[in-house]
Amino acid sequence: MSNEAVDRIQVSSRNSMPKRIMTTLGVFLFLIAMAGTQAGAQNGASMEGSGKVSGQATVVDPCTDEMIPMDLNIFLSYTVVNNGPSSHAQAHIVLDGTGTGTPSAAKYTLHGVHNTEGDIAPDAAGNFEITIGGTAQLVSQGGAPNLSIHHVFHVVLTPSGAFHVLHDTTSACRT
Repeated sequence: MSNEAVDRIQVSSRNSMPKRIMTTLGVFLFLIAMAGTQAGAQNGASMEGSGKVSGQATVVDPCTDEMIPMDLNIFLSYTVVNNGPSSHAQAHIVLDGTGTGTPSAAKYTLHGVHNTEGDIAPDAAGNFEITIGGTAQLVSQGGAPNLSIHHVFHVVLTPSGAFHVLHDTTSACRT
């Protein structure tokens, strides 16, 4: 399956749902890491936390072309340690969802795990970068194929404040 098919998993808009979620989480991690660095915290000082965000989205399963309104929960835990001019960030992100397909009325579950760890410091051009990798499975009830996805998101914050997300995906429909 091509990346084009996977990018059809979307929130009732033209933007890819996984890309929007990872951009939001990438922005969050950047802000936490930069706050720790910019606040002049002592070398070795750390911040940690966790949280949950719930919401709803309609996804399109590229294996079945079925629309699935889903209830979603995103869990995030993070640790940031100040290393002087940079910060070392580590995050664990879990995405869980349930929904019912239209028109089949088949039950679907979505489960994804994404992790990132690395130093956040500006490069020579002043850009901050972070890479988030993970997997997600969209599992359908019955004999319909299930979608398995491996994501890599590379998020860049430029000196002007613009965010860029490079998204590489491999996926497969499996019965």
